[in-house]
Amino acid sequence: MQAEVCIVGGGAAGIALAIELVATGIDVLLIESGGVGSNREADALNVGTVVDERLHPPLEQNRRRQFGGSISKRESRCTAFTAIELEMRRYVPESGWPLTGDMLAPYYARAMRLCESDESAQTQERDALMAQSPLVPGFRPEHFDSASIDHYGPLVDFGKRYGRQIAGATNVCVLSHATVTRIQLNRGGTAVEGLVVRTEGGRTIQIKSRQFVLAAGTLENARLLLASRDVHRNGIGNDNDNVGRYLMCPLQGAIGTVQLTEPPNAIWYGHARDAGGIRSRRRMTLSDDTQRRLQIGQFAVRLRHPTVDSVTGNKLGLSHLLPRLMPGRQTRFRIDWQAEQQPNPSSRVMLGSTVDATGVPTLRADWNCNVADFKTVRRGVNLFREALRRSGAGSFDHDPAALSAMITCHGDQGNHHVGTTRMGTDRRSSVVDADCRVHGVDNLYVAGASVFPTSGLGDPMLTVTALSIRLGERLKRQEQRVVTLTPRTAENWTSNVQPLFGHNSQVARR
Repeated sequence: MQAEVCIVGGGAAGIALAIELVATGIDVLLIESGGVGSNREADALNVGTVVDERLHPPLEQNRRRQFGGSISKRESRCTAFTAIELEMRRYVPESGWPLTGDMLAPYYARAMRLCESDESAQTQERDALMAQSPLVPGFRPEHFDSASIDHYGPLVDFGKRYGRQIAGATNVCVLSHATVTRIQLNRGGTAVEGLVVRTEGGRTIQIKSRQFVLAAGTLENARLLLASRDVHRNGIGNDNDNVGRYLMCPLQGAIGTVQLTEPPNAIWYGHARDAGGIRSRRRMTLSDDTQRRLQIGQFAVRLRHPTVDSVTGNKLGLSHLLPRLMPGRQTRFRIDWQAEQQPNPSSRVMLGSTVDATGVPTLRADWNCNVADFKTVRRGVNLFREALRRSGAGSFDHDPAALSAMITCHGDQGNHHVGTTRMGTDRRSSVVDADCRVHGVDNLYVAGASVFPTSGLGDPMLTVTALSIRLGERLKRQEQRVVTLTPRTAENWTSNVQPLFGHNSQVARR
């Protein structure tokens, strides 16, 4: 099978890239290991091992091989990276993106629309009111930015939302139930010549293309590069032993008891949802000056109300409902906290000693924290406690030992993997360049959160989508020659190699 652009992976990154290439005249083939909905055989390919099971959940947990991927199955915070999260910080080793906020801004705007979290005038007005309102009477958060707000887009399944648009495109074919097992390089190792694909029934297919994009997820992108060792003994893009390293997950948990002197304003919680389904939630993040002065990473806290989770779906907005849900004006809460995990080369995935059903080596994960991560969480929690005490607005009690245990238990770790094929300008410390192209390989790109140099605080969904749109523009410039295609249905495909959308899927054959 042949194409001009071949995308490996039908998750949010791969679908966003395919949408960008629809109707361009560029022949696109998207390969998905699963199909529509859950597939036990495909999901079994995610099984691997973990060095310390106390730190990280099993590798198959929270990961699905299906069109639409895993990340788009959950409501995500659609929050862009802030300037300090993108910049090089001397006290955060290996920090710094080769992209600035200004460079990403236009792609973030388009990604918001694709994630259906584009802010309306109503949302902006509501958020402005929320940011101006005092959080708690008398509370002065001297080290925190109290006007920070998380945006949650509606639950968007990229597979269902954009599947028919892709199926109706004459220049895009989706190949399902087909797993890429090897990337084939030329003799010099400077370009990809093709892919080896294995179907669920055991058939092997050769894929030829001019441009290749790995969009299989943070763990699988690294796995494919490491397992393709025909030309480079250590795997593709791994001359400097960076592939698989810097595995990060945002750290988070709920801890302690906050006792406020006076009941907070209902707008503190920020669980308002507008008619378009966009939900906003108030948070407090450490100020940039405080982070630099104390040499710690990003940290945020939110008040957790005991009744919030049961009514978050109400479109009228919780700011109207919470006063009715707080008998006696609630003053006692727990704290949700979230912290940035710093880049750490010892936190990594590597090839294991066993192989899966397709013959590809399984992964072995060694996710871990370092001293800097503990410092960020502890200092952030203590600063919040001291701000409450000094302002006389309340008190915060927590067990420091329980906080340390929460950081080192796997909790939510594993939901949002980032890193492993990090982006950078120096190939000695990165895997891909600012255009997401693998160093030293002319026609191989990586899409998804695996290219993130730092983890930040927000969920990766919005930035993943923005980077895919940006990569799509790059590929369109690469493939300036507009091809007139005469699509043919794949009538001679076996039942083991099916177009995902039946007769609507089309592929141009040369």
